[in-house]
Amino acid sequence: MQIDRLFGIIYALLGREKITAEELADKFCVSKRTVLRDIDALSVAGIPIESTRGKGGGISLSKGYVLDKANLTQDERNELLFSLQAIAATGRGDTQRLRDKLRGIFSCDSADWIEVDFSRWGNTLSDGKKFETIKQAVLNCYALKFRYASSYGENSLREVYPLKMLFKGRDWYLQSYCLLKQDYRVFKINRISHIEVADKQFDSTLFSPPSVVQSLDSVAVYKVKLKFLPQAAYRVLDEFSPEDIKENIDGSFSVEALLPCDKWLVGYVLSFGDCVEVESPLSLRQDILNQAEKIKNIYKK
Repeated sequence: MQIDRLFGIIYALLGREKITAEELADKFCVSKRTVLRDIDALSVAGIPIESTRGKGGGISLSKGYVLDKANLTQDERNELLFSLQAIAATGRGDTQRLRDKLRGIFSCDSADWIEVDFSRWGNTLSDGKKFETIKQAVLNCYALKFRYASSYGENSLREVYPLKMLFKGRDWYLQSYCLLKQDYRVFKINRISHIEVADKQFDSTLFSPPSVVQSLDSVAVYKVKLKFLPQAAYRVLDEFSPEDIKENIDGSFSVEALLPCDKWLVGYVLSFGDCVEVESPLSLRQDILNQAEKIKNIYKK
């Protein structure tokens, strides 16, 4: 549409000191003659456009011309651009054009000072495809079918009405109404596999789920005391809050944290190998011993 192209030309000129008619024609997939007509239309509308011929010439806006910046401070403009950068990473949506427009309006340079990618290392393609499938199901109110591996060791088939996605800590979660449990459930997206969109729509206005954060925080937890050897420092600092960590004189770390009391916790502690000792609770120490004995028996065969 011409109106979109006219605004696009203004944004392009705001972002560049000077641009040629040929570049604008290529950018908007129109002829040079169409671009020149658009420039004339903008000039008639009162946009202060200057045009110079010859080598080094081109089309530009009069110096000092800016659009209304909606009274945003520089920090607020930066925050808005950062938010769009994050949305682009999470939703794989087309925010580039909007970011380019805002950079022009805000008179910002085009350098990307941050890149956000929520996919796991080595799983960019599969994580992105799964994320996009879930996002579209949430937006268009389609049921989802998938296999889910819970932290209790269960592997079940689920059909859900997806309601909301949440990023908390280092992980993505999906809040849904589960048709199997006939109740609201929160699923960790990394544990979802074999996902497909069901041929069934639902009315999202009929559901009033509890707070996602409240649902996550309601999981039963242990107060766990752990002691880590110095060589586990990179994981301790990565995975625990600074206020839960105490560095000891010998370089080891003592950690007191609230962790979910389920089968996941045993596997999590074991993932540190011989670099960690559970100091409390005693029940968790015993669970670790029992699991270690089972592992030992597997390798004795």
